Amino acid sequence: MRAARGLALLLVLLAGAAGANLCDGPCTITLDFADGGTLASDGATITFGTGGSLVLGTGGTLTLGTGGSITPVADPPDMSAGGTLVLGTGGSIQFGAGGELRTAAGGNISLNESTALAVTGASGASVDATQSVHLGDLTAVGTASLTAGGTITGGDIASPIHFDSTGDITILSDADITYDTAAAGVVDLNTPPPAEDDGGFSDCSAGCPEGGTSTIGSPTIPTESNILGPQTPGAGGPGPLTLLPLALAALLGLRRR
Repeated sequence: MRAARGLALLLVLLAGAAGANLCDGPCTITLDFADGGTLASDGATITFGTGGSLVLGTGGTLTLGTGGSITPVADPPDMSAGGTLVLGTGGSIQFGAGGELRTAAGGNISLNESTALAVTGASGASVDATQSVHLGDLTAVGTASLTAGGTITGGDIASPIHFDSTGDITILSDADITYDTAAAGVVDLNTPPPAEDDGGFSDCSAGCPEGGTSTIGSPTIPTESNILGPQTPGAGGPGPLTLLPLALAALLGLRRR
């Protein structure tokens, strides 16, 4: 079922899409294929930084399409010193069990005009970037977690880079994240809270007392004198039994006058 869905998704992607980069600058991309999976494209270029790796896994195969190339040329692929994989039109990687793709910190995925890329069946997928990240459709059996230092925008169809995972998808960006759709067991979107200058009070517009979390109008708001709060006689402020005689005496004094 998942394989059929992945194939259908891939056919849609290869029908034509606008070019895009996964990240606006170098980023770390990690794709694990514990049980195998597929990375297919009609022209993507994958860049690896120092410390990167491309492991095809048991029985895995790398197919370079028209115009495809791999640098450095090595069998099996060796991206430990960095490198570039141009899949070319119709290029793909069929990962076997234990396969992985790790770009390290200097990585990226870039697309030419009218190209796309689809990852299907990854056991886990993650992107960690200091700049903005752009994705298409995200599908995960577990959690799709997107955390941005700026904004997260859904329904953006600009990027035809799609991740499908039998586990989790984790996207981290110090800037913005855009994506088209997200379907997962749990979809978790995290952005910074709005700027707070109210001293920690939830409903204060001005003059909030220090050191509390109450709402205006609550009798539990702390005050400097502690008179407005509920009092216990002898606990630092006059209680009701103390105030009552004083109030009566003041009233009688006004009547005598």
